[in-house]
Amino acid sequence: DGVTSGTGGNPFPEQYTVCNQVEGGLDAELLHYNLSFSYSLTDDFSVGVTATWATLDMTSEVVNTAQDPLGFLVFQHPRVITPQGFAPVTSMTEIDDSDSGFAYTIGLHWHPDSAFPNRGGISPIRFGLVYRKGADLAVEETQTELGSGGTSTVDVFETTLRVPDRYGLGVSYDAWDHWTFALDVERIEYSDLLKDYRAGVNLFSNPGVSTSIFTIDPEQFEFEVDDATVVHAGVEFSLQSQGGWTSAIRAGYFNSPDNRIRLTEVNSGDPQVDRIFKDIFRGGEDVNHYTTGFSVTLPIGLQIQAAADFSDDGQEYLISSIYRFGPVR
Repeated sequence: DGVTSGTGGNPFPEQYTVCNQVEGGLDAELLHYNLSFSYSLTDDFSVGVTATWATLDMTSEVVNTAQDPLGFLVFQHPRVITPQGFAPVTSMTEIDDSDSGFAYTIGLHWHPDSAFPNRGGISPIRFGLVYRKGADLAVEETQTELGSGGTSTVDVFETTLRVPDRYGLGVSYDAWDHWTFALDVERIEYSDLLKDYRAGVNLFSNPGVSTSIFTIDPEQFEFEVDDATVVHAGVEFSLQSQGGWTSAIRAGYFNSPDNRIRLTEVNSGDPQVDRIFKDIFRGGEDVNHYTTGFSVTLPIGLQIQAAADFSDDGQEYLISSIYRFGPVR
């Protein structure tokens, strides 16, 4: 980052650069344990509930080494002066903690079977409505600074991993023998991520690090993330054997909108610095997702499913099983 100062009688150069080197890593394991059941209220209407127990184990260490030989930055520790100027200052954030929490999903399923007696009482079209309550998980993070006086703790606070709440509406249609097409619309409340959002932790927005040229005040930062509407489309090809076994192959697509928290307003007193901050905390991009999966249903009511999601952001894999009590249709 460039910091500009006047040169009239000032031995400092007109353009001065503060270099910050960041090293570290993050290891997080988020597991969801789900227990679900459904119940037919009428021949055409059923309700389902899923109880979720989420666990989070996270370790992280991020080290910032700031090269600031002329001492423009102000740190908590006294600066060591060397023949080359002020010595670098190292700050660090660490996480080694775990948490768990409860979440749930409620779904309504309308399958107007009674309107299709000529199809054996099985409707080719079905509608679903769902609400998913996300889990809030918090881990303790420690912020330290290494200076001439040794290592000291600057702050200890909670970092929250919040899964946004979601609403969904879907429809599926059995177009021909063996083929089913599905479409659903999901509303994701990404604005939940801003609840208790904490700014000023990293070096760039830390209120304890200021300069004689501009002042950093994270309380004046305005962050934003948009709620999103996501449309999923999918198709299934299924077969049923004479022994009562059913198998299916599925494929789908959806576009995941940008869900990165971005800085929209900052007032450091320097328009150039404001632009730099907005570039550091800029938004992300939409991501295309391609999905595939298969399932096998046994005559005893046991269904085993596997699915995968492929995108530029990474891959996700899922294995699940369902057991149905009563006759299987």
